[in-house]
Amino acid sequence: MKKILVCLDTSPRAPRVLATAIDLARSTSARLTLFRSVSVPPELVEKDVFGLAPGALRERMLASAKEGLMRYRADVPTELLEAVEVKIGSPWEAICVEAKKIDADLIILGSHGYGVLDRILGTTAARVVNHAECSVMVVR
Repeated sequence: MKKILVCLDTSPRAPRVLATAIDLARSTSARLTLFRSVSVPPELVEKDVFGLAPGALRERMLASAKEGLMRYRADVPTELLEAVEVKIGSPWEAICVEAKKIDADLIILGSHGYGVLDRILGTTAARVVNHAECSVMVVR
């Protein structure tokens, strides 16, 4: 195993996902890419949301997500870290695209989100398991 995509969000489960990834990377000499996807509802992109210039909401969301990942990055030993990436898009789809892009051997993510849409549409984890081209580890 050489590359692990570690999918982190703001849930209480995220630190456990990261700890699991670090332990596995240490035991397999793999490198970690910390990843987060954020989505901007299409109707907000086109409007002047809260007085922001067009595109500013998107940039703020990306910056905020990157800042959150950088806090997690502080817990990752330098020798295990490959990259820190934030992308705009549907979480499950962005995860699968990023895993393919970096040629990941494994995706590690938490078992589910807590939102109403997760309960109605199915979890990000379930969709990643069904669509990823590599193995997926789901941390409970």
